[in-house]
Amino acid sequence: MSPGQRILHLLERLDAHDAPRGAAVIAASSFLEHIFPPFPGDLGVTLGAAVGFARGWSTPLLFAAAVLGGAVGACVAWAFGRWLERRSHHPKHPWVARAHDEALRVTRALDRHGLPLVVASRFVPGVRAFVLVATGFRRFPLANVVVAAALGATLWNALLFALAALVGRNLDALGRWLDAYNRAALALAAALAAALVARWAWRRRRSTR
Repeated sequence: MSPGQRILHLLERLDAHDAPRGAAVIAASSFLEHIFPPFPGDLGVTLGAAVGFARGWSTPLLFAAAVLGGAVGACVAWAFGRWLERRSHHPKHPWVARAHDEALRVTRALDRHGLPLVVASRFVPGVRAFVLVATGFRRFPLANVVVAAALGATLWNALLFALAALVGRNLDALGRWLDAYNRAALALAAALAAALVARWAWRRRRSTR
């Protein structure tokens, strides 16, 4: 059973009076994708919205749950980045300091583009979590990061809810399409991570020479 089918099976067990539970599923989906990028958070949000439309659940409640879950997830990702930055100052392990310097070089785009990059990253599944971790690593103010993340989540979730409203009647097809989309997004994120690791290894090899 695919992730989409599992989430859909869970949501279809809820009835018209289970709007709070449906909202909790959406909030959890939006939250988990920020701390565990392989989790298909967009899938849970879209399927939750589609089932919510069919059950007559409150759309503002579901939408607020999606944005709130993403905002809390952004806080956790930012805090993890801050923890990594503090841990990177370890005099007993020189390689940690080198990794710290390389991480600063990789994330220097944040200095040029700042919070607009946080907003834009919301539209790139699998990458958004790493951008938020980088904001913590570069000591961006948490309040600014949360505002940018919430703005990006509002725009992105509006698209997901619109998709759910358009094709939500065919939930099985929607789940299959979103499963394929999630796999493609994860493959893109894995390729990006591999490229960054290869770049770091190449630069390290050059420096040792």
